[in-house]
Amino acid sequence: MIDAQAPGIARRLAEMPEVVASGEGWAGRLLAELGKLYLLLEGFKRIASLPDEAQADIRSAIGWTLKEDELLVQDGLRDDWVVLGQRVYDEERLRVRRTWLCGVASSRSAMVLDFSFQGQNSIASGLMPGTVFDGDMVFYPSADPSRAIVKARHSEPRNFSAPTGYRSIDELFQSYSAALSRRPWIETYAAPLAAVVPVLVQSKFYLRDSDGGLARIRPRFGRRWQMTALSGGHPMFVFGEWDGASLLPLSVVADGIFFQLEGG
Repeated sequence: MIDAQAPGIARRLAEMPEVVASGEGWAGRLLAELGKLYLLLEGFKRIASLPDEAQADIRSAIGWTLKEDELLVQDGLRDDWVVLGQRVYDEERLRVRRTWLCGVASSRSAMVLDFSFQGQNSIASGLMPGTVFDGDMVFYPSADPSRAIVKARHSEPRNFSAPTGYRSIDELFQSYSAALSRRPWIETYAAPLAAVVPVLVQSKFYLRDSDGGLARIRPRFGRRWQMTALSGGHPMFVFGEWDGASLLPLSVVADGIFFQLEGG
């Protein structure tokens, strides 16, 4: 798939052995991933007949993306953008940094991707978790736009007060389901939760809201006890990445203080 210039499909195939080794329920998760891959291939066969936004999503899922220069000619969405969290990981020979932002007035989530070759110096983007800046954001075309680039900044970054988020776990689930109906190949989804408490249920960690709703914390997350200590049993803001089955926390706001849990 790499030789066929389809890195997105290549990555999905490479990650499937991890699904098989992911523990209880792996068969259902693997079937879901295979279903998404099948849908992607069928969509590509009929791409000319689909709306422009759906065509863009299929190309993106395959691994074909627009160049930033093509986006920068478009008007951006101006807002105060809160930098909620970052995650850095390696993919093939690349180091990838995913930064999540949210517009204060628009409530729009934005994901900025930065890349460098492994072994190079750290990626510099000027997006610091725990800050907010006035800027213009341009979104890649999509039926459910998420990925974006910063077109312009109109202020220096400053600290922000407690951000807003979903009032319940169920509200996150409903938003995610609606997004999937528009873009079935979502891999990570922004999950700002306004007031949740980390809890241990049958040896597994969850986030619990005031209604008793639960969202499982991803087993690979290594700072579960630190997050529990920061909460002290009290509700706090948690931002993370939701993959449809579990949440990877990236940051929390406890007692008005921002803490980054994952990043680079």
